Amino acid sequence: MTTTTAHPRQSAPPIGDVRLLVHGHRTDAVGGATCATTDPATGAALARVVEARAEDVDRAERETAGIRVRS
Repeated sequence: MTTTTAHPRQSAPPIGDVRLLVHGHRTDAVGGATCATTDPATGAALARVVEARAEDVDRAERETAGIRVRS
């Protein structure tokens, strides 16, 4: 017979700041807004992520114009 022992849940390691990835480069949002993400199991902070908005999508489209995507 095999027995198992429950282990206390550990928090995920912090990720840090996460920026947008546009055409291979990390960048901040146009407005500079960020939000915190947390581990739902423990409530511990994991990362601050950029809040992308329509302006950021428009900028990404302009910066990547003319690049062909392989299908």
